[in-house]
Amino acid sequence: MQARAARTVGVGAVGALLGLLGAMPAAAQYSSRASARSAAMGGVTVAMGDDGLAVFNNPALLAGIDQNRLGFTFGELYATDLKDNLLAYQLPVTYQHALAIGWQNGGLSDEELQFNSNYFALGYGFLLRKGLGIGLSANYLRESVDLDEGTVSDWTGWTADLGARFQPLPNLSAGLALRNVFNLDVRHESGRRERLAENTQSWVVGAAYHPLPELLVAADLDDRLHLGAEYTFLGLVSAQGGIEQQLRSIYGEEADGTTFSLGASVRYKGLRLDVAHVLPPVLPSTTRFTLGAEFTLSPSKISIAQTDLEPVYASQVRSYVDRPVGTTKLVSKDDEPLSARLGLFIPGFMAAPTEREIVLRPKETKEIDLNALFSNDILALIEDRPAQAEVLVSYETKSRTRTERARSQIFLYRPGAISWADLRAAAAFVTAQDPVVSVFARAIAQGSDVAGTGSSLRNLQTAMRVFNALGEYGITYVPDPNNPFATMSEEREAVDQVQYPRQLLGSRTGDCDDTSVLYCALLENLGIPTAFLDGPGHILMLFDTGLHARNAQTLALDESFYVVRGERVWIPVETTMVGRPFMEAWAEGAAIWGRWKENPQARFAEVQEAWQVYQPALPAGEAPAYNPPTAAAVDGRVRADMDTLGVWQKTYLEEKFLKPLQESGEETGQEPDTSKTQLGKAEALPSHATQYARKTVDARADGRRIAGLAGRSRHVYWYPIPKEGES
Repeated sequence: MQARAARTVGVGAVGALLGLLGAMPAAAQYSSRASARSAAMGGVTVAMGDDGLAVFNNPALLAGIDQNRLGFTFGELYATDLKDNLLAYQLPVTYQHALAIGWQNGGLSDEELQFNSNYFALGYGFLLRKGLGIGLSANYLRESVDLDEGTVSDWTGWTADLGARFQPLPNLSAGLALRNVFNLDVRHESGRRERLAENTQSWVVGAAYHPLPELLVAADLDDRLHLGAEYTFLGLVSAQGGIEQQLRSIYGEEADGTTFSLGASVRYKGLRLDVAHVLPPVLPSTTRFTLGAEFTLSPSKISIAQTDLEPVYASQVRSYVDRPVGTTKLVSKDDEPLSARLGLFIPGFMAAPTEREIVLRPKETKEIDLNALFSNDILALIEDRPAQAEVLVSYETKSRTRTERARSQIFLYRPGAISWADLRAAAAFVTAQDPVVSVFARAIAQGSDVAGTGSSLRNLQTAMRVFNALGEYGITYVPDPNNPFATMSEEREAVDQVQYPRQLLGSRTGDCDDTSVLYCALLENLGIPTAFLDGPGHILMLFDTGLHARNAQTLALDESFYVVRGERVWIPVETTMVGRPFMEAWAEGAAIWGRWKENPQARFAEVQEAWQVYQPALPAGEAPAYNPPTAAAVDGRVRADMDTLGVWQKTYLEEKFLKPLQESGEETGQEPDTSKTQLGKAEALPSHATQYARKTVDARADGRRIAGLAGRSRHVYWYPIPKEGES
C-alpha cells in the first residue's frame, strides 16, 4: 500500500512537471533545441551556427561551409529523468548549397508513465552571395503520453521554418527566423485536429559580433531577450555565459524571472566538446553536453604538411602584402596537376583571407610563401599577443569546392616594436605624411631665411632650422632605461620599441632611434631625403644636401664633414645632441662617420628606398595637436649656427687657398693676386661669431686649428654658387 502510494505521488509529480513544461513559452521550448554552447550563452541561436545544429534554429546558416558537420546534444532537463537529445548532420552539396537533417528526442520512462517526443527536421540552405543567405526547413512532430498502459495523448503534425542571414562584416552577422509558417494544426490519433499554442507562428531576430578576435557577444530577441558572450583562449578552450529574460507572454502567464547560464568548450582540430549549466528561476538546473565533429567524406587531394609563421610587427603592416609572414608546405596526393587557391586568415586582424592562385604538380611537395593583407585593427594593439592563424587551400573536386584547413599560432607585436635585423625597418616609423608631422614641419619652416632664398645650400639651411626648432620645442635625449639601443642593436633579433614622431612630439623625451626617426620625418615632409646609419651600439641620421658629388666643395668645408655616396652629398647629424647647436651635432655626426666608415658592421639605409619595402602606417587614435615654437625663437638659434658655419668655411678656405698663396708670395717676394683664386665676395661676420666658434667648434675639428684660426680675420669667404642647372 505504501509503495503504491509512493508511486502515485511520483507519477503526480512527474505529471505536474510535464504540465509545467507544456505551459512554458514557445521560445523557451525552441531554445531547448540549442546546442550546449548556445544554451550556455543564454539560448542565442539565430546568428551563430557553427555547432552543426543550425537546421533546428536558422536553416540559412547551413550554406557557406565546405565540411560535413555532425552534432549530438544530450542532457536531462531540470534534474529529472526527462531526456532531451538532439542529433543533426549537415552536408555541403557545394559551397553555396547545403542540406541538413536533424532529430530531437525527448522522453521519460516510468513504470506507469511514458512520455515520448520526436521532432524531425529536413533543411536546405542557399548562399545568395557572399554574406547573404536564406534557408528552409520542413519539420515533422510526434508526441505521445501513456499512463497506466493507457494513451493520454498521441498527435502528429508538420510545419516549416524560414531563415535568413546577413554578414556585412567579417566580425558581424545577423539572422532572422520565421517559425511555423505553414500548416499550424496537429492531428490526434482520434482524428481530431487542434492548434497547439507552441505551434503558433513566431519569429526571432539576432546578431553576433566579435569586438575582439577572441571575444564573441550575441543576442536574440523573441518573446524573450537572450544575451550571451564567449571568450576563447588560443583557439582551443572557450568559456561562455548568458541570461534569458521574458519580455512578453504567449500563454498569459506571469513573467518567471531571469534564467542564468554558463559553460565551457574544448576544440581540437575537427572535434569539439561543449558543456552548459542552465539555472532557471523556478525549475531545478539543467546540464547539457554537445559533441561535434567537422570532417570530409571524400579523400583529400592536398594536405597541409607544415606551416611556419614569423612574428608580425604592427608598424610594418603595409609591408606584408609583398613580404611573406611565413611559409606553408603543401603536398599533392593527386596524379594530375592541381590548381588551387592558397589563403591565410587571422581573425580579428584581417577583413578576409589573403589569397593567391597556385598550381601543384602531380605528387609534388611544395613550400609556398604566405602574404597577409592586414586591417587597421592591428594598429590598435595595446600589448603584444599571440593570435590564431588559419591556412586554407581550396580546390575543385567532384563538382564542388573543397577546402583544407590548418591552424597555427602567430605572434603579433604592438605598434612601435622593431627588430634591428634589418635597418630599413626603421623607415616604417618615418611618417612624413602624418598630418601631425606636416603641420609641425610647415610651421617651423616658416621663419626668416637667414642665408637667402634660392641658395644651393637650401637643404642645409632647412635642416639647421628644423634641428634648432626641436631644441627650442624641448625635445630631450634620454636613454631607454629598459632597452637601451646599444644593447638592443647588438642582438639583431631582439625586439626594441621606437616612438612614432607624433608620440615623441608629445612625450618630448626619447633615445637615439626616437630622435633620429622624428628628425627624418620632419625633413622628408619638407622634401629633404634622409637616411639612417648604424654601427656598434648607436644610430644616427643623415640628410641629403641636394648637391651633386662634383659640387661638394660648395660646402666650403673639409671632406671629413660630409659623406659622398654615389653622386650625392650627405651630412651626418647626431640627433641625441638636440637642444644644443646644430653645428655641434653636425660635427659629432661627422666624427662618428669617420670612425664607422671602414667598419664592416656599419649599415646605411636611405629612407625613401626603404619605403619601397617598409611603408609607414600611422598608429591608431586621434591626431594630437601640438604648438611649434615661434619663428622668432628659432631665428636666434639659426643665426648663431650660420655664424659658426661661416667661421668653418672661412677657416677652411684660408687653409686651403689663402695660406698657400701667401706662402707662395713670401717665397717670390710678390703680393698674391687673390682675384684669380676661387674665393668669392667677402661678407662681414658679426663680432660675436669668433667667440661662439671658440666655444662650440674647438673640440670637433679632429686636430684642425679651427678655433685658433677663427680669430685671424672677421671676413667670411663663400665658395661660388654653381651655375644655374647645377646642384
